[in-house]
Amino acid sequence: MDIKSFREKTIANKIPDSWYSINSGVKFNACILVYNKSYWESFYFDEKGETNNLNLLSNEDEALDYLWKQIEKMMLLYKWNK
Repeated sequence: MDIKSFREKTIANKIPDSWYSINSGVKFNACILVYNKSYWESFYFDEKGETNNLNLLSNEDEALDYLWKQIEKMMLLYKWNK
């Protein structure tokens, strides 16, 4: 998946921008995805400013697929309806 496809999925599922960040800094209580020269870092940044569930991913496709799976988990947790 590329960033454009990911964004289309979030729009179709009415996912708030506050749930995630892709290369645009950190947000509290959000899934963060950052490209770091040769790999992608994915983590959850909580309300206390702590990083949780750090994962290193080798390419954009893998990173965005992983991020989408995290978003799907949040949708289940919050009983998110399309």
